[in-house]
Amino acid sequence: MKIITSCLFAVMLCSLILFSCSDKKTDETIDLKSLSGEDKNQLTEIDKQENLSPDASDETVKGIDSEEIKDHIGEIVTVNDIVTGVHITEKVAYLNFGNRFPKNDFSGVVFESKFELFGDLHVFNNKRVEITGNVSIFRNKPQIILNSPEQIKIIK
Repeated sequence: MKIITSCLFAVMLCSLILFSCSDKKTDETIDLKSLSGEDKNQLTEIDKQENLSPDASDETVKGIDSEEIKDHIGEIVTVNDIVTGVHITEKVAYLNFGNRFPKNDFSGVVFESKFELFGDLHVFNNKRVEITGNVSIFRNKPQIILNSPEQIKIIK
């Protein structure tokens, strides 16, 4: 009887330890300076997978319209559609597609640091364009972040 009680106590103790360990947060800050090159490469690869960032070797999906973009999150695509509105603030500009904001299907996004590269973004308003880039999500809407003017062109 004493052995059974001891075994039961050991099982309960192990369960308690496992339970308390599973409640602890596993998020840790990693000092990148202390990592070897191989470890940094592995973290970069994990980050790509978690953020759904495609490698440059991935093929671009071409010729989709704004309604189809939601099916291509994490992919590089070329969308051929009409810009239904342009909204510019001090920090960001939105080229909306599919419908006018807030019912737009997705947005092309240009951040303030890239404004000079693009010039007057209103030239795209009500024009059919091709926009190419990685599809991500912001506030439940697909977006393509534009870093270079080569990512968008007006189609005649």
